[in-house]
Order: sequence, then C-alpha cells, then structure tokens
Amino acid sequence: MTEEEIGKIHSEIGTVIYKNYVNQALLRGSIEEKDFDFFSNIQRMLSMKPDHCQGLLRDAKENRVSVLLEKIFAQLKVLPESVKKMRTTAATVEVDFVKDLKVSAQQRGKLFGVERDAAIDTGALSPDNQSLVAELHTSLQLGDKTTKNILLECKQRRTLSHLVQAAASLRQNRSESAVAELKTMLRYGKLLPAKVNAPAVLVTEKQWLYLLFQADVITGGAVKESARELINLLKTMFGFSDANLEVRV
Repeated sequence: MTEEEIGKIHSEIGTVIYKNYVNQALLRGSIEEKDFDFFSNIQRMLSMKPDHCQGLLRDAKENRVSVLLEKIFAQLKVLPESVKKMRTTAATVEVDFVKDLKVSAQQRGKLFGVERDAAIDTGALSPDNQSLVAELHTSLQLGDKTTKNILLECKQRRTLSHLVQAAASLRQNRSESAVAELKTMLRYGKLLPAKVNAPAVLVTEKQWLYLLFQADVITGGAVKESARELINLLKTMFGFSDANLEVRV
C-alpha cells in the first residue's frame, strides 16, 4: 500500500473514533479538557489534519443541538423544559441558531412563546422580574419588534382563553374554578394591562365574575393593597366603569 492509501485509511478510522468520542462527550453535556487531550492524541496518532478534526467537532456540536431541536418540534406539545435544555446546550457548545442551524424566525418565536407562557403561569415572569424575556430575546436572536409582537399576541390569546374558561365555570356553578382562571388571566394582564375583548362573555357574566373575585381576595372585610391592585386590574381588563359594577338580576 502507498503512503497515500495508508493515510486515507488512518483518516477514515480516525474520523469514526473521533466522531464517536465527541458525540459521547456531548451527550454528557459538555466537552472537558481531558476530552480535548484525547482528541489531540487521536489526531496525532492517526496523522489527521487539524482543520479536518475541527470540522468534525463543529459538525458534531451542530448535530447535537439540531437533534434536540427536531425532538422538540416532533412532540405533540412542546415542553418548556425541553426548550430550555436545548438553549442551554446550544450556548454551552457555542452553536448559533441563525448562522449555524438556520432556524426560522417563526420557529424561534414559537420557542420563545413556550418558555414565556410557562414562566407567566408559574409566576417566574412578572412586571418586577422580566429577566427571562431579555434572556430569550438574546438567546433566540429575536428583534425588538418581533419580541413585542409575540408578547402582545400571547397576552391577548391567553387572557381571552382564561376569561372564556372562567365564564364557562361560572355557568356550571364552579366558583372556585372561575376564580382560579381569573387569577391566571391577571398574571398575563399585569404585563400589559388592557381590556380583554371577549364577545362570547356577557357583561352580566363579567359582573358576577368580578364580584366572585372580589369576595375571594377580600378577607375579614379588609382590603389589602395587593388585593386592591388585582381588583383594579380586573376592572381594567373587563373594561368596567363604576356604573358597570351594579349587577342586575
């Protein structure tokens, strides 16, 4: 065999070993110093070209994040923990969603929405703590206008959904469920306070919901400042004036 043929065989064997070890390291979460030492040994022993090895390493990193991304969109319901894991992995291995993976703005917007909705539902995202919005904005490379539009669309969609569910619970005489829906709706309303347009919900139903909520948050006849703020926010989201608060049976 010629030296060229031997070199080609070494390169092919080295490529398989190199790729397998890199993939195993990435499955653990990150590539450590000892891993790079091993890569260097393979490269030296099998006379592999440095640029070829760098290419293999880069491809493996991009493939790892790409696989996680494909799994996310293959799910019937995209889970926020899956999105966070994928973003963390991409940051660790320095893979760019736009430059390296060509992830569309629509897909990045969906990923943004999944994590953001979960954070609002749990109370992790609030008017006083919006660090996650900035983190997602930067991580997913979304423009300021796109981020604002996504937040507005989310607020409108989720507040409407929770109001409709609250009204449905009211019609079924499930007061606790109705109040729980209103409380979740208010978490979204705190971010962008505005009237919720819900033609399917009658004014009288909103009035009864308002009274139910008021009764739930007022304890012992006293109104705490935090409760007063929520009541006023609900009033704003219902588009009520004082005249609307007289319930007619």
